[in-house]
Amino acid sequence: HAPELAASSAESAAAELIERHRQGIARAAERREIERQLADAEQLCAEQIERQSAAERELDDLVRAAGVGGVADLEVAEARSEEARKLDEELAALDARLFELGGNADTLRAELGGEDLDAVTARLEGADEELDQLRRHGSELDVRIGGAQSGLLDLEHPRAKAAEAAAEAESCLARVRNLAESYIKVKVAGALLSREIERYRKENQGPIVSRASELFHRLTLGSFAALTTTFDEKDQPVLRGVRTDGSEIAIDGMSDGTRDQLFLALRLSTLERYVAAHEPMPLVLDDILVHFDDDRARAALEVLGDLATHTQVLFFTHHTRLVDLATQTLPKGKVFVREIDRPLPSPSASVAANGAQK
Repeated sequence: HAPELAASSAESAAAELIERHRQGIARAAERREIERQLADAEQLCAEQIERQSAAERELDDLVRAAGVGGVADLEVAEARSEEARKLDEELAALDARLFELGGNADTLRAELGGEDLDAVTARLEGADEELDQLRRHGSELDVRIGGAQSGLLDLEHPRAKAAEAAAEAESCLARVRNLAESYIKVKVAGALLSREIERYRKENQGPIVSRASELFHRLTLGSFAALTTTFDEKDQPVLRGVRTDGSEIAIDGMSDGTRDQLFLALRLSTLERYVAAHEPMPLVLDDILVHFDDDRARAALEVLGDLATHTQVLFFTHHTRLVDLATQTLPKGKVFVREIDRPLPSPSASVAANGAQK
């Protein structure tokens, strides 16, 4: 192993061999460490190469998804994304200005045509829901853009993910543009129709409620003095009954019979107002007095008898008690009773111009 030491003494050669052995052990350990570090470096290099290949493939996919010719064209896509965000802000500002657009009612009516309130409301709700979905989707895109930009900084390509987000944002922008005009029209239509409903309520509520108060007082035999309108905790108009002592009762606090009398008073009041300005037409009633006691049933029949002087009243019932009350309460010649299972008389004899059909 060391022929050069053959001429040395045994002690000197042994000492040299021992020193060489020690150095060899140290160098072997150093070599193993270097080989380990080299293997780690080769593994890291392979991972970096794979990561670079994956990044290049992802960049190619993003460029195709953005519909651009290359990475340099992503600046244009990023500008479109910025334009989409600005347009979204402008749409939000339009929502705040919608009621200003409703100032010229005649122009709005001409634009809206014969839109039905229920249809407009349904379309408005659908548009609101879809716009909310678009806004949520836009927020998700912002998050994805932020994550993409963070990852691309590591790969020294910060605009690749932005291109994908820009393409999706442009797609959303196209949908928003398609909805914007119809959304504004529906929103303004809803506001205009609400105004018209409120105007009609103000013009007709007073006379109808006033007459209904008189009828309600008669139908309840004086238990209630009148009706009054007030506002609930949501600032919506509500109807309440006023007792003779001045206390007010909400509709849900009334009995079934009293509620029936209230609704009958409102219906008859509205009908009287209609008949006063239009051609009269028969009023058909089907067992509306089933929850009335005899006294209140008589009062209701008297009210119907008064209405029969203006239009024909056809009253259907299964209860002979109500037939007896009608014949006892109403003047002779003002009520005509006909059993359904009996043949009807000739048309000339079956119609009473100012009578009540029983």
